[in-house]
Order: sequence, then structure tokens, then C-alpha cells
Amino acid sequence: MKKKPTALIIEDEYIISLYYKQILEKEGFNTLIENTGIGAIEKVNNNNPELILIDIGLKGELDGIKTALLIKANNNSPIIFITANPEKLDVNNYTKKINPYSVFGKPIIEASLINTINELKKSILIN
Repeated sequence: MKKKPTALIIEDEYIISLYYKQILEKEGFNTLIENTGIGAIEKVNNNNPELILIDIGLKGELDGIKTALLIKANNNSPIIFITANPEKLDVNNYTKKINPYSVFGKPIIEASLINTINELKKSILIN
């Protein structure tokens, strides 16, 4: 039997994490949840997820951008950013450094996220 891919949700609002978890599990992923950048880096190193969904506005020492930069230093998993303020995201600067698979504004449109996940599964995870 084929192993389910794993997705890591990095989000500091627990109820939002559960919402993303429900979507990802419906799309065939095992899910892990982390609410801090430091914890997320450890989970990535220990679990090597096939997908990382990360909120840019994390609380704590590391915001989502810094966390993604540190993750990308040692891991090539596709990253989907989610942000409440997409207009503040310097796409050109971060795209070069992190190369996110996609960026979504909050509130997220579930159908758009599902479409993106299915594209990702076809292009990267299934191959």
C-alpha cells in the first residue's frame, strides 16, 4: 500500500490549524501541526513532509518568512504561504529566496487551496 504524503501546518491560531488539517486530510495527507517557527524546523527535520503550509504572521522569535528561509536551507519541500496581509508580502524578494509554490490571502478560499494541492500532488508528489 502506498504511503500517504505528510503535510506540516505551521499556524499559531489553533482553530485555523484544525481547518487546514481537515482540508488536507480530505485530500489524502497525514498532517502535523506546529505553532512556532522553532518547533516547525524541528518537525521538518524529523518528518520530512511533502508539503508545508505556513502562516507568514507567526508569533514568537521566528515569523513565517524567517522560518521558511531556515527550512529551505536544508529541505526542498514545497511551501504554501498564507497571510492576512498579502499586499505587504514582498513577493519578488521572498520568491527568489524561498520560491513558494503558492501564496494565499486570508480568509482562504477552500476550493482554491484544494485546486493548488491537487496540482501539487500531480506535479510533484505523485511523480
